[in-house]
Amino acid sequence: MRVWVAAALMVTVACEPASARLLAVLAQRQAAKAAPVATVDHPIARGESLGVILIGYGVPASEVRAWYMAARPVADLRRLAPGRAMTLAFAADQRLVALRYAVDDEREVVVKRVGRTKLRAWSEPRGVTVRVAGVRGTVHSSFHGSAKRAGVPDAIISAVVDWLGWKVDFESGVHPGDRFRVLYEQRLSADGRPLKPGRLLAADFIGQASSAAAFLYENELGQSTYLDMEGRALGGAFLRYPLAFTQISSSFSSSRFHPIFGGWRAHRGVDFAAPAGTPVRAVGPGTVRWAGWKGSFGRHVEIDHGNGLVSAYSHLRGIASGTVPRARVARGQVLGWVGQSGLATGPHLHFALFDHGRYQNPLTFHRTPPLRVDAEEFRRIRGAFAQRLRAVQGLYAPTASTPPVILSAVAQAREQGPVLLTL
Repeated sequence: MRVWVAAALMVTVACEPASARLLAVLAQRQAAKAAPVATVDHPIARGESLGVILIGYGVPASEVRAWYMAARPVADLRRLAPGRAMTLAFAADQRLVALRYAVDDEREVVVKRVGRTKLRAWSEPRGVTVRVAGVRGTVHSSFHGSAKRAGVPDAIISAVVDWLGWKVDFESGVHPGDRFRVLYEQRLSADGRPLKPGRLLAADFIGQASSAAAFLYENELGQSTYLDMEGRALGGAFLRYPLAFTQISSSFSSSRFHPIFGGWRAHRGVDFAAPAGTPVRAVGPGTVRWAGWKGSFGRHVEIDHGNGLVSAYSHLRGIASGTVPRARVARGQVLGWVGQSGLATGPHLHFALFDHGRYQNPLTFHRTPPLRVDAEEFRRIRGAFAQRLRAVQGLYAPTASTPPVILSAVAQAREQGPVLLTL
């Protein structure tokens, strides 16, 4: 049918004057431009590659590599996740003009034809809903286990320990009956699925041995940290621990019995027992001073935090790409993974801290950063967060995780678990 129509058009145009033929050509081009672009949502099957998908829709094999190479700076499309969809857009002449693929729950890559041959790719954020969630709980045995049962995400538990841990000993200083409340950013995908949580906003801990509170504060320069009830920085700009979840197997001491050489030797640092492969984080921002093998320390990283302060991470299984000398690192950035390289009897992280070349106890040493705090602004923030923490007070102590509920419903139903606070 297409061939017959094309032939008829050719005959008609040939019999017409030149001006008529020109008008006919211009009309055809205009019609082609006005023709709607057809889109196809292709569900990705297990084992399908970008090439298989595009060739299946009639894209010439010679063009497939061009689409892949265009996307490569933004996302690697060699591995496609089964169950997701790839959206393809075709012009009226069946040429592929654009493709869109969700790399993960938060980001998608778009590749679009610009002109006849050029392709351009970029990344776009997917729709994410951020809500403030609150959790209240009571310690039964360990803080981590109790917070986990209350429905607090792992990343938020770690953040609470990182900041309140400067005033509360979460390893051995918590007791049954101690209470805690947490506010954090709950993030949901466009279709309502839970994503990795956002920031810890506020937390308080009321214990028999010690109590503390933390409030997220950001000044006009965009610098952020956590302040206590009096507006003092908690731990300065540094995380409490270099691991998300820790079990201290050998605390800071001037000497210990060496497990390999025998005898009592200086052990100025902290050993954190953790499974091999546990991510190791920079406790604060700084510049990489050493990244590589260092004798008995095995794979070893040193971070210069400025003003004579240096942190060291030893016995790593591997060092993260980008962790190279002179590279800048952010607080919480992954430097490597727990291992047992060098002289080590099992997987663990040896963590040490030096102030102008002298050993410091990493569990007690902290330096307040030069962060400007507007006292009036902090009082306003503290008041707002404290009010929201009190809004969680009406809950029974959670013992199991349940789907989030609206705060107003909690007052009536006395449900347990995370609460969505309506602001």
